[in-house]
Amino acid sequence: MSTLNPCSLALFHLYHRFPCLAVVATSVVLHFADIHIGMENYGRIDSGTGIDTRVLDFLRRFSEVGDYGLVHDVDPVIFAGDAFKTRVPNPTLQHEFARRVKRLADAGVPLVMLVGNHDLPVMEKKASSVDIIARCVCPT
Repeated sequence: MSTLNPCSLALFHLYHRFPCLAVVATSVVLHFADIHIGMENYGRIDSGTGIDTRVLDFLRRFSEVGDYGLVHDVDPVIFAGDAFKTRVPNPTLQHEFARRVKRLADAGVPLVMLVGNHDLPVMEKKASSVDIIARCVCPT
């Protein structure tokens, strides 16, 4: 056991103490956060889509995250919040976010979606934009 690196040694001890955790040691987790869709600094309206070019940049990066997850067979994807620049994003931005999340869900990738401070509704009892998308796109 002395030839194991510290990480492997820790996993070895975890496995022997909690055998049910062995799956975690073999999973590839994709974590991302703070995509802030709706950020329009330094952009202009794209004539083909009607969406600000800076927003399109953010959406392309989000698509690349999804591509990476699908190519590398990740399990699960953890989105740690701040999907949008504002608490109440416009429907176009919600649609674009949902489309990318749905692509992962349709591929069978388990998704964990957390709400960030930019996503929190003003009132406690209201749903956030991330709650709504999570329930509509991946209801399980």
